[in-house]
Formats: sequence, structure tokens, C-alpha cells
Amino acid sequence: MKRVSSVLASFVFVAAMGVGCLAYAEEMIEVSAPSSTNMDQKAQQWSVLVLQGKILGNVRGYLEVQTRFDLNEGNLDRVVIRPALVWKPGSEISLWAGYAAVGSLGDSGSWEHRLWQQIQHEKDFGGVIVVNRTRFEERFLPGDDQVGLRIRHMLRAVIPINDKRTWAVVFSDEVFFNLNSPSAAIAAGFDQNRAFAGISWSVTPELRLEWGYMNTYAVRVDAADRMNHIPLLMLNYVF
Repeated sequence: MKRVSSVLASFVFVAAMGVGCLAYAEEMIEVSAPSSTNMDQKAQQWSVLVLQGKILGNVRGYLEVQTRFDLNEGNLDRVVIRPALVWKPGSEISLWAGYAAVGSLGDSGSWEHRLWQQIQHEKDFGGVIVVNRTRFEERFLPGDDQVGLRIRHMLRAVIPINDKRTWAVVFSDEVFFNLNSPSAAIAAGFDQNRAFAGISWSVTPELRLEWGYMNTYAVRVDAADRMNHIPLLMLNYVF
């Protein structure tokens, strides 16, 4: 009964935070008009659901579902579905292999398919969890015969702010590099950067909520570079 109450309380909290995120996003829409010919700024809202569960021994399953709303246009812009298998041979290292379906729900209604592999190192430095993650992606882009190759690296720190370590502040930064030019719209080299700052709440040992602000900057070959202002809300459940 106590666990059920905790879960229900967490969902009420998520709803309240969602309202706050949307209010913040409305403010961002007002300032997200292009400030120059070299920058296109927009406001989005990302919601992320992550499910993880043990399959056998050191192997577990992973499923991530994202929705990305374009708050300037008032519609659902993109959906990401990302399943994977995770093998953890030791206490700090994990190896990942997965697939991703990325749906662009604009006028084209196209889907990009990806295969991806990842190595992740996670270490506890006196209560501060530091994560280094390197992911390699093979991108099967709609309308292009050549496979896009991209590498991305994320550094993340989780810093507890109470004695029970149920609350923490989170900082992360992820850099993307294209290793080739699979289409006229994608150039080899720096692709984008994602910086995040937020709060994490471990409601139960299985359930964690995370919310905050993400800033993304993406280089675009065929248009002005894009900066997105994103209230992000994530629910992570381990079973």
C-alpha cells in the first residue's frame, strides 16, 4: 500500500511539473523568434519514458519512448522508439546494442531507422555519480542510399542533495559528430550539442523522475542553424 501511494504521489507530482514546464515553454515561445539570419530558435517539450528489466544473468532489456512537441506550431513533431539489450560484465562498465525508430511527423511523415552500439562507464565518486557514454549510430535515412555514421559522447553528473540520496541535481552535456556526409543535408563534422540541467527524484528504488531544461544547438547545411529551448520530463522505471 505504501508503494502504491508513493507511485500515485509521483504521478501527481509529474502532472504538476508538466504544468510548470508548459508555462515555462510558453515564455520561451515568446523569445524563440529568430534573432538573426544565422540562428533559428524554437521551443519544444520532450517527454521520455524509460523501462528497464533483467532478462537473464547480466543481461537486461531497455526500452525508451520519447515524444517531442513543437510548442511554436502546437503539434507533435517527433517520436523516438529505442529498444536495446544491455550486458553488464562488471560493476562499472556496460555494453549496449539496439535499434531506434525516429518518426518525423511533419508534412513528410517520414521515419529514420538506426542501429546503435554503446559503451557506458558509471562510477561513484563519494556519492556523486559520473557517467561517460559513447554511442555509435548507423542511420538509415529516408530517401538516401548511403548509411549515415554518427558518434556521440555524453558526460553526466548526478549530485545528491539530501542524506537519503533521493533528491539530486543533474548536469549533462552530449556532443554529436557525423563521420560522413550521407546526404546533401548532412555534413561530416560537428552535428549538434545537447546541454541539460535538472532535478532527479528517486520516488522508490524502482521509480525515478527527472525534469529540467535542455538546450540543443544543431548545425544545418540547408538552413539556418537551430537552437531549441526544451523543458524535459523523464520517468525511469526498473523492474
